[in-house]
Parts: sequence; C-alpha cells; structure tokens
Amino acid sequence: MATNFKNFEVDQGLKEEYLAYAQSTINDLESALNSLGTEVIASRLGDIQRQIHSLKGTGTSYGFPEITRICRHLEDCIKLQKLDLLENLHDGIKNIREVLRKPN
Repeated sequence: MATNFKNFEVDQGLKEEYLAYAQSTINDLESALNSLGTEVIASRLGDIQRQIHSLKGTGTSYGFPEITRICRHLEDCIKLQKLDLLENLHDGIKNIREVLRKPN
C-alpha cells in the first residue's frame, strides 16, 4: 500500500531535532563500520542493524522518506549478507548524509 506524503508537513522544530538525531546516529554508524575493518563481526553488525532500523522507522515521520528508503535497502543488504555488504553500508551512509544536507 503506497502512502502519499506530498501534503504532509512536519513542524520545523521537530525536523531540526530529527536532523541532530540522524547526524549523531550516522556518526555512530560510521564509527562502528570503520571499527569492523574488512571483517564483519555478527555482534557489531546487530548493533549497526538496530541503528539503521531506527533511522528507517523515523525518517518518513520526520519528513525524510528518502532516509527510510535508503535504510530499508541497507537492512535488506544486512539480512541477505551480501558479499559487498560493507561497501553498501558505507554508500548508504554517504547517501543519508547527502539527504541531511539538502535544504528543507
């Protein structure tokens, strides 16, 4: 079921709070990914997946449906244990940063 959010407006104060939260979470994700190196450790990957899931669940609610879409893709990559998982995660974080930099 598709949802139309074109007419959905989020309070600017809430959007700013979300931006701060998302930036902090992205910084944490990037640090966690960098600490993995080339080896994916299941326990750390679980923490990364929870942070991505949280961003996915809140993105659209705060006016950032593109973040939800990116995080949905990243969760799928983790669940499928894609061979290029770390590259996908780094690319996803880069894409989320770009969304957060766009003017509201």
